[in-house]
Amino acid sequence: MKKFIPACVISAVAAGIFCVSSIMGAADVTVKLDGKTINYAQNDAQPQIVDNRTMVPLRATGEAFGLEFEWNDKTRVVSFKDGDKVITHVVNQPYIYVNGVPIECDYASAIVQNRVLFSVRMLSEALGKNVSWDAPNRTVIITSTTTPTTTTAPSTTTAPSTSSAPLVPQSQIVRVESDRTTVGVGEEVSITVTADKNTESVKISEYGQQRILGLSKDYTESGEYRTFKLVLKPEEAKESLRIAVYSANEEGYKLGPDQIINFKVTTTSQTSGTTKTTTSTSTSSGTTSGTKQKGDADLEKYILSAEKVKSGATIDIIIYSNNFGVSAWVEDESESVISKATDHSNKDSSYIWRFSFKPSKTGYYYFCVADKNNKVDYEKVYITVETATSTQYDNSNFVSVTLKDSSNSDNKGSSSIIVDKYDYVDVEIQTGRKIDRLIVRDNNNNEIFNESSSYTEKDGKFIWTFSVRADEDTRYTAVIRYDNVDRNTREFRVNVD
Repeated sequence: MKKFIPACVISAVAAGIFCVSSIMGAADVTVKLDGKTINYAQNDAQPQIVDNRTMVPLRATGEAFGLEFEWNDKTRVVSFKDGDKVITHVVNQPYIYVNGVPIECDYASAIVQNRVLFSVRMLSEALGKNVSWDAPNRTVIITSTTTPTTTTAPSTTTAPSTSSAPLVPQSQIVRVESDRTTVGVGEEVSITVTADKNTESVKISEYGQQRILGLSKDYTESGEYRTFKLVLKPEEAKESLRIAVYSANEEGYKLGPDQIINFKVTTTSQTSGTTKTTTSTSTSSGTTSGTKQKGDADLEKYILSAEKVKSGATIDIIIYSNNFGVSAWVEDESESVISKATDHSNKDSSYIWRFSFKPSKTGYYYFCVADKNNKVDYEKVYITVETATSTQYDNSNFVSVTLKDSSNSDNKGSSSIIVDKYDYVDVEIQTGRKIDRLIVRDNNNNEIFNESSSYTEKDGKFIWTFSVRADEDTRYTAVIRYDNVDRNTREFRVNVD
């Protein structure tokens, strides 16, 4: 949410702050605008010279120019207008955007005494003003005239005007995946970044900091997308490590991060996988015994691709837990672990565990999550396993249902899927040849697909394809109609992350 910057805004806890010992002449630089001295509050940050560049408090200087600032606390973006110009800048980044055109500064902004310091030349010339330096009096002279002046002082490289800056298509990251989100200090995490073809390189850094933790210019290309690989190696334990992922084209890195990934960094090694769990003996009724104790981990919800399957079929499962969960698994009625998640992703305050299991018989199954003390929260679910009379599919039956996220060409298809809201999901349904019509309804009984001939034929099967938009969590039912009778149904789910 954007808001006007209050007097005490922009905390100095952000990384990338100037070291005070590196600042020379912090209190003896004067700034004049059209002959009038700009006054800065006595106990506030002052104009100063850093690495031969004159830096000024951004808000106080901008207000002297008659500008009104806005601040987005979440993205750390400052924006302001000057006539028909809209200028934006993210703190600690060496770029500004003028009407959407990126202009590279040769020095990044920083926070000193709770104020953003910015290159006076970069700010002034972005606003069409001239800058000169009066060395004997250590004074920056800013004029609103169009007459060029000669500068002999600490300065930044002149920024290109918006008219000469090339309009290069912006790079865009479309997906970021890590091989795990809980890692020990000094261990390596593999991060895969999928971006569009405008992207020349990607980098990662801790959110709000300048230091680059990983950078890659090498990629593999498939269709309209490029895939980059990076490695993160955390150096200290943190309950929450926010990693920002940036993309770049030939004009440089974007103003703000494309993606944020949250990691938990522990002092102990995580390479052996998630915490081992212990099973217990079940009671005669099939409920879990008293050896499972409720702890800090909460199983918030689960999603199954099906609760009724043929013998030998696999069920996809997604378990949501709170962030105290360290492992997730499925047990049968004897409380034997039949499948276990190897890792999780995270969304807001929830952990998301995705894996599959193959139920052996009809009965109750337990979906479990455990905390670091092996205390367990679980859900008990009845699953029906139908005995298969033949390994061949019926000629008027379903063969398979496969879902894929349209925005991610590399993701693996499954019979249930989680995608971002408003993404499109490609649906492929295979049926036997003896079928008159395929109908698909959503959970409000609305028909979204009703066709008799929109298929391709291959290896004795019909292949039906269409797309749905992920507006909300939806359970779909596919119906085979043959001889004017609804013969078989198959459910599949699309869920919004």
